[in-house]
Amino acid sequence: QFFADFASVNRPEIATPANVECAIAFAISQTGADVLYLRKVRDDAAIAPVLAKRSAAVTAIEEAPFMSLGSTPDFDTFEDNHGLKRKKNRRRQMRRLADHGKVEFERTAGTAEAAALADHAVRLKRASLTGRGDIAPAFADPCFGSFFADAVHGHGRPTGASVMTIRCGGEIAAMQIFIDHGHRRFLHLAVFSSKFEKCGAGALLLEQAARDCYPSGIATFDLLCPKHEYKMDFADGTMPVRDHALGVSVPGRAFVRGILTFR
Repeated sequence: QFFADFASVNRPEIATPANVECAIAFAISQTGADVLYLRKVRDDAAIAPVLAKRSAAVTAIEEAPFMSLGSTPDFDTFEDNHGLKRKKNRRRQMRRLADHGKVEFERTAGTAEAAALADHAVRLKRASLTGRGDIAPAFADPCFGSFFADAVHGHGRPTGASVMTIRCGGEIAAMQIFIDHGHRRFLHLAVFSSKFEKCGAGALLLEQAARDCYPSGIATFDLLCPKHEYKMDFADGTMPVRDHALGVSVPGRAFVRGILTFR
């Protein structure tokens, strides 16, 4: 329960520096680890100042785009404040997509059908990456797809994970998997069919997911790293995200200095 509370953004009083230190010490004592290697740590994470205090090595830096939606009453107002040109461009893309068939959006969770869609989204993303020659160890691991399928299904215990799709003429044009927690939405996977690439299906689905944030009470839509151009068409800010490595033994410190930092 401690770790469940500690991880919750709804309980910031739990994530004190002292508790973070306790969590680190507990993890090290239970595993016998030589290195604490934490990837994708946001600068606003509770553990970030603790790692800085411990002089943890930073082995990589990226940026996570996000959309601050809480200050506007609806997505149309948000768009008006952040570029009418892009809004008009997506209207053209929607008309172009509609020329191929009826356009339908769907968000699903909590069912076997939703789990199957999540698995399909991961497979589609894996195929897309392979087709471009990209190496993605996470997507190659079967556990990646299984995790999101289980998370989206929930098996009677909702996780906040959902699958959103856009179909054109009954055919899937793009898919997303995101997780809602508190007043934040996190985009974990986005993929589109190459058949509908010129119609901007991925961008149109991201727009719909952002619109859906308002009735769902979501104030921040975190698009996560990396900082892709299509994300920046929507984002109004970015958050630095760093990989941290901390040697907690003599061999561990040698590994951090000689391998992780160099890499």
